[in-house]
Amino acid sequence: MRPVGRNGGTAGMNEATVLVVDDDPGIQEMVAAVLEMEGYRVCTAVGAATLPLAASEHPSLILLDVSMPGMDGVEVSRRLFADPATAAIPIVAMTAMREDAVRRGMRARDWLRKPFDIDELVRMVRRWCADQPSATGAS
Repeated sequence: MRPVGRNGGTAGMNEATVLVVDDDPGIQEMVAAVLEMEGYRVCTAVGAATLPLAASEHPSLILLDVSMPGMDGVEVSRRLFADPATAAIPIVAMTAMREDAVRRGMRARDWLRKPFDIDELVRMVRRWCADQPSATGAS
């Protein structure tokens, strides 16, 4: 799990926190680096570790990989949705297999098809974080 932090990116006024959930460390690092450069706070997790981190950090957005070993994104999304503390946090599912995830009951407000373009990632995060309270403003 990556510690929560901010590297003073180019969009320094942004206080939104994004939780990146993926079992591929390369994807976690790349997404975190891009979003931190955009000024977002970023934390990362894999599988079941997402649940307590989302409850404690209350991120503005969760980018959630569908296919992970152990607790996959479908189950993580179900549990986040079932918990009143995390049910309102928007989830963007990251997957190459949207149809399978939908059929299995994935709870997501939007979808980012893998492999994704960096500009598409940034647009998606900006869209979903625009109206979300920041982590520092969450109560």
